[in-house]
Amino acid sequence: MESALTFCSPALAGDDTAAAWAVLERTKTASSTYTIHYWNRVTIPGEQAFEEGSAEFHQGDFHRIEMPRARVIADCRARTGASMSVETGEISEGPEVAGFACGINTNFEILTIELLPDIETKFGIAQQIRVTDQREIREYSVLENGILVRTTYAENRPGGQTLVVAEATLLQNTVPENIMFDKSSLAVSYLPNNIQP
Repeated sequence: MESALTFCSPALAGDDTAAAWAVLERTKTASSTYTIHYWNRVTIPGEQAFEEGSAEFHQGDFHRIEMPRARVIADCRARTGASMSVETGEISEGPEVAGFACGINTNFEILTIELLPDIETKFGIAQQIRVTDQREIREYSVLENGILVRTTYAENRPGGQTLVVAEATLLQNTVPENIMFDKSSLAVSYLPNNIQP
């Protein structure tokens, strides 16, 4: 896989910035096999806030995201992917799907990236980074193997509102089945109905 530095515009300065980029890159090149459940608290300005479960699955170069309204598969090495709307069945494809699905979202030009203090999580020590683009300030907690265990999105403006808080609730080193990373599997749901906060 090409380095994340080839499709972002980093503000390069100092050892901490280089270390933060290394953490981001680790999320893009994760290769372990896992299933992870998240509990998401979502606040969209002008709309009713809501909470919901989601799940992600990874095996080698392949990643799958399951949300109540969308299913996504990606080949993270080839940087290809497909996303399906559950409501309409419409499928969109392209490298931007992999840019979103594989680790930290790199579909937006990154203005700054910062290394934050490590934290202890229920899954072990995680490194933290803060990524700022024109629209949002995003913070990520990342395990040594590149798995994201906490993500927050906030508006990039003074007094900006927190938009998303995603907390991992379960992590396993298996996936339901290999075919779930094939485009044809988008017709099938792998989203568990027992995800809890």
